[in-house]
Amino acid sequence: VEIPQTEVLYITELIERIVFPESSSDYWCGVDMQLVVKVFLVGVSQRLQIDIAKDTFLQDRLVTHIKTSLQLLSSGEPLTNHFKYELTQQNPQLYLAVKENICILERSFHCKYGEDAITFVMLHIIAAVERDLVSQPVRAFVVCNAGVATGLYLVERLRNYCRLEILASL
Repeated sequence: VEIPQTEVLYITELIERIVFPESSSDYWCGVDMQLVVKVFLVGVSQRLQIDIAKDTFLQDRLVTHIKTSLQLLSSGEPLTNHFKYELTQQNPQLYLAVKENICILERSFHCKYGEDAITFVMLHIIAAVERDLVSQPVRAFVVCNAGVATGLYLVERLRNYCRLEILASL
């Protein structure tokens, strides 16, 4: 079984953080990666008019991703995202927001982000936005003409599919 170089680098990074947690730094060529990613996310947030810049989980994931991708790019390993077309077509506003702000990462880390690399960054942001949507409860009125018990039954069934804040069950 052949393990791709990208997976080896990612697993190595994870093991390094577990074994040497105090020595794991978030610097690339003297640049504070957390700060750069935060500035990048503020730019994307402003363009999309949603606040993803405060999501520390997203920041940490992006820093880890960027470290790995920079190591791959510096070793000449190409990045290939098989969902590139689908992501750009389904998320045109996000694609434009990332594309407009990717220069922050490029200038800070002295590299060029191609379409594949941009869509990998998009994946992290999409995951964060979806995570935020799932954490937000859906406010609902449940109206049922079959009685109170049926309405309550439907409320409980709906709670299996999403977080609900039931305003009333009629």
